[in-house]
Amino acid sequence: MQPTIWDWPKDLRGTVTSQFQLVPTSIAAFAPATGLRTAYGPQVQRFAAKLTFPDFRAAQHRRVQGFITRLRGVTGLLRMVDYHRMHPAYDAFDAVLTQRRWSDGTLWSDGQGWSEGALPPFVVVDGAADEGDDSFVVRGLPAGLPACLRLGDLCEVRPNGIPALHGHLYEIMLDASSDASGRARLQVEPGLRKAVAAGDMVVLRYPTGVFELESDAEGALTRGIGSLGTVGLSLLEKLPWQ
Repeated sequence: MQPTIWDWPKDLRGTVTSQFQLVPTSIAAFAPATGLRTAYGPQVQRFAAKLTFPDFRAAQHRRVQGFITRLRGVTGLLRMVDYHRMHPAYDAFDAVLTQRRWSDGTLWSDGQGWSEGALPPFVVVDGAADEGDDSFVVRGLPAGLPACLRLGDLCEVRPNGIPALHGHLYEIMLDASSDASGRARLQVEPGLRKAVAAGDMVVLRYPTGVFELESDAEGALTRGIGSLGTVGLSLLEKLPWQ
């Protein structure tokens, strides 16, 4: 039976403080005579997050408490976004957004038009890549755009457009420019958790990872004055071979 993966509620997004990083685990040995260290690895790279949420009002922190209880400790899974990297850097800092009308010159009923200028919310894999590969080619980007995806951006692979049951989140290691056909090669860490096929979705906007609680004690709710509740979470990425 496939596990249930719960999405953190969108209306409760946002943190006071957060850490969200790819943590390597290596084996190291020290030479007794010289003290020199020899490192082997990393054996594993895994996203880890430590999140402190704003104070929740009573109605909210009851929902949060119930959500945490539903995870049933370290056996539960949830999808989480890095709140500080929900968009590519190009969209966040450099894109010039414009609005386009319908062909008859009209706008939507709210007076807004089609938004243009940002990167697409997702692109697709252009050619198959193997498990462990640290690069793959995507297509569907604006043509000839320099550094459209950049060092530190996040992306999420969804095979056949379906969210994976394990972490399929990647951090881009080199600025990537698109060619005249809207293709770009993405250098990523960690290496691909699973092989990807041509046509697989690569999410650029709101990429998520699959996480489990670091311990059964995570998510304890601290109530204070005015019935405000404070919650923090420490999370570890769910790996496909677990």
